[in-house]
Amino acid sequence: MMSRRSPTIVLLGGEGIGPEVVEAAASVLAALLPQARFVRPPHGEEARAAYGEEMPAPAREACLAADAILFGATLQHTRAVLRFLRWGLETYANLRPARTLPGLPSPLKRDAPVDLLIVRENLEGEYPGREGDLAELAARWPELRDNLGRPLPREGLFTVRVTTDPGTRRVAGIAARQALARRARGRPGKVTVVTKQNVLRKTDGLFLDVAREVLAAAGVEHDHLYIDDACRRLVAAPDAFDVVLTPNLFGDIMSDVAAELVGGLGVAPSACIGDRHAYFESVHGSAPDIAGRGIANPLATLLSSVLLLEHLGLAAEAAALTSAVGRLLAEGRVLTPDLGGTAGTGEVARELIALLGD
Repeated sequence: MMSRRSPTIVLLGGEGIGPEVVEAAASVLAALLPQARFVRPPHGEEARAAYGEEMPAPAREACLAADAILFGATLQHTRAVLRFLRWGLETYANLRPARTLPGLPSPLKRDAPVDLLIVRENLEGEYPGREGDLAELAARWPELRDNLGRPLPREGLFTVRVTTDPGTRRVAGIAARQALARRARGRPGKVTVVTKQNVLRKTDGLFLDVAREVLAAAGVEHDHLYIDDACRRLVAAPDAFDVVLTPNLFGDIMSDVAAELVGGLGVAPSACIGDRHAYFESVHGSAPDIAGRGIANPLATLLSSVLLLEHLGLAAEAAALTSAVGRLLAEGRVLTPDLGGTAGTGEVARELIALLGD
């Protein structure tokens, strides 16, 4: 059994700047957890050359045995990696916190700090990509009608949006537990369910009904907003939100808006949680235009590492890393070019290790 401070952490750099920011974060994690075991299995182009596939058996087996996985970024050669991490490991809840950080610019004109968590269903909705030709769908399902009673058009394309009771129930359970944990730390502990149930009456209707049932049973205060109204309110008064629970596509959009309010995608972390497995990644992309130049901002991956530490039950280490990132930003001396500085990726990691030792 894993000792809490000697976990096995799999590192999957992915593509673009992913390997650089993951290795920077790993150096900081190693300073915090000197007994941790870091595993770097082959994946992506390297694995295709050696094994004929992007996510070969050694990489899959390493992920299945890991206590946590830190992932970098994906492009064309690591899509199979991301598919495995999400659907293969059934990491059905995407946690996207947005918290005001010292020294970072925000478009907000309000002084109230932002501290919210978006819990996004991660496996259902439109994201599995069940798409096809409308003519074929119409031939197979001629009686299908929209809300206005109209049949399908004969030309065009379609996508299938899937919502299930079990899928909604389990992600709502995660939202309930997160809300209760935040309440214990002095936050409101309230969940806002976000849907478009007035238009998507069946799929979002099911999501809303099941979410309300789960949250009520857990004793969690909750309310409901439509996605358009929720986005408007998020920009106008983000401090009014605590935990947001929403389907896959809406959560992807809303969490990017929230990230922009607190410094942008360059500092936006995320966690993908399932019943048995979890992986952690920055929200930003692979940024191939700066890959290999050593100037990528590792803070989103480091803040994702905070979520990793919390997932492992290492609250003190998570708090220490959060504090070190806050000090680094507040001092403003060692920042990457995207934040107005001149430091490189490795220099940021070394400064954080020094701050952890103070």
